[in-house]
Amino acid sequence: MNYQDLQREFNYIFDYNFDPFVCGLMISYIHPTIQVLSEEQFNDLHADMHSWIHAFHCYAYIWVGGQVIVEAKNRGFITAIQQGVLNLARMGNAFKFLGLTMSDELIEVTYDKFKEKDTGALSLNGFITICLLFATEQPPRQHLRRSDECAILPKWTSKEEAFCE
Repeated sequence: MNYQDLQREFNYIFDYNFDPFVCGLMISYIHPTIQVLSEEQFNDLHADMHSWIHAFHCYAYIWVGGQVIVEAKNRGFITAIQQGVLNLARMGNAFKFLGLTMSDELIEVTYDKFKEKDTGALSLNGFITICLLFATEQPPRQHLRRSDECAILPKWTSKEEAFCE
């Protein structure tokens, strides 16, 4: 599976338009020297993606009418990940939710680097990019997932059933 196959698969699974660059990073995260994934490697990445998207969903917000902030977790899952964004504080909270401790300075630098230029907030593509960058610094297979058993991979029967603590 190359980055284009991965992009098509994740776009379908999560009903989101993942950037091709982010999908290339996903493959590099698993296999830095060969730009293809096996089915087993895809399954591992898929598990990580569920965890990361769950954290994003729990802390994202949506602008309604350009003025009102609505908690993304109170909207449908698809709406939350398509329209949701994180501000600096919420990004830090999402990483804490995943069990990652980062200095305030590092959170601010990564936020500034990956936030959307037009909105000044972090989209799901930016959040996944940061997760991938920090996951490559972790020991093998101890990536940015919650440590407690039930939150490692939420078992959703549908995209609408994703929950937040």
